[in-house]
Amino acid sequence: MNLSNELIKYVTNSNSKIVKQLVEIINSKKINSMEELKNYEDRLFTINGKILENNERIQYCYDMYEKFSFEYDDLSFSECKLERKYYDELNENFDNEYKIELLIKLFSLTGREIYFLTEAYNLIINQKL
Repeated sequence: MNLSNELIKYVTNSNSKIVKQLVEIINSKKINSMEELKNYEDRLFTINGKILENNERIQYCYDMYEKFSFEYDDLSFSECKLERKYYDELNENFDNEYKIELLIKLFSLTGREIYFLTEAYNLIINQKL
């Protein structure tokens, strides 16, 4: 199975930026399977030799989002409203799956590298993103 070709089958107007980012990562890192994608994601979430657990991953990305600013000038008015909506929802008490989806959307919207690669892939394939 070619992961890039599979993703492209599910591209929509609302997920095209995320699909493009995932395809670029998959192709540039020569990732050929979901296992390789998961291993690459685990490397992104390895801090001081420890692979972070799901809650830690969410907190790590949240902290990274808070710590490193981005230029609102690069976003349209509607994108600014979306960013604020996603960010506000992220601070509410939603389950981890929804928080991961919000982080994927926030990172993509603001031009940051997506860290939740397998989750993004599965959300797209299952037409939930």
